[in-house]
Amino acid sequence: FPAFSLGWELTEENFMDSTSDWLDQFKLRLGYGETGNDRIGNYNSYTNYNIDYFHSFYPITGDNVTTGTTGFYMSALGNPNVKWETTKTTNFGIDAIINRKLNFSVDIWNRKTSDMLYPKQIPLVDGRVSAPSINIGEMNNKGIDFELGYNGRSFNNELQYNFNLNLSHYKNEIVKLSDVASEFLTGDDHREMVYTRAEKGTSFPEFYGYVVEGIFQTEEEAAAHPPAFGPNGTYNKPGHYKYKDVDNNGVIDSNDRTYIGSPHPDLTGGLNIDLSYKGVSLSTYLYFSYGNDMINYVRRW
Repeated sequence: FPAFSLGWELTEENFMDSTSDWLDQFKLRLGYGETGNDRIGNYNSYTNYNIDYFHSFYPITGDNVTTGTTGFYMSALGNPNVKWETTKTTNFGIDAIINRKLNFSVDIWNRKTSDMLYPKQIPLVDGRVSAPSINIGEMNNKGIDFELGYNGRSFNNELQYNFNLNLSHYKNEIVKLSDVASEFLTGDDHREMVYTRAEKGTSFPEFYGYVVEGIFQTEEEAAAHPPAFGPNGTYNKPGHYKYKDVDNNGVIDSNDRTYIGSPHPDLTGGLNIDLSYKGVSLSTYLYFSYGNDMINYVRRW
């Protein structure tokens, strides 16, 4: 997995001499690198067999009984052609220091992951066998990171202070999940609910479910709304949620589920503050995340 980086310290060039009294550093950076991921266990390449009385037994004598001889069964399919997942990252950055007090840096980056290791769905007729991970998915992440810092002294250098602000924004998108355009990946089950889903063109993951337009206030309002769930559904009542008929077919059903939010923030940031006065130090760190949706787990107890 190759990598390289280039840097140009502009403040070392003669044409920047006129800025030497206030600009201490101005540097351009460019980097490219590839990393690999093989976190699929040690046996993904091999078809595995297991011994389990409850999943693989047979009465050798042919008797119609509930006991028998334990046998082997196929527990996982193997993929001998599997290879490392590869992530290619390109980064452009700027670093600067002004008057030995103010410093900032900006990084613009793009990260493309190809040959993603993904356990593609297999036909249910294959039984309880687990699907192997194959190299098929693609994902793209791109973003920008910004850092601004300031340090100084006051009161005959008895007070020293340092402030550092960092901001970050990124966008995540699944370019390809498998060779089946309609295939999707659901999230894990949390407290008997599956909250997320991902497919081509979405972020990984996004919240998936019904759109709530409000709460039914009267019997008349509930009766006038498309029935849920199914043509003869009796869910619609005052006090119940009013779900949106996304596909406009006059019925609320599973086809009305859609992407309703994202756990990915629009912006994250942090602020470091370090103060020191006559040997007494105070430090604090503040963090924020803006624009992301969250699940209220408390309601699922």
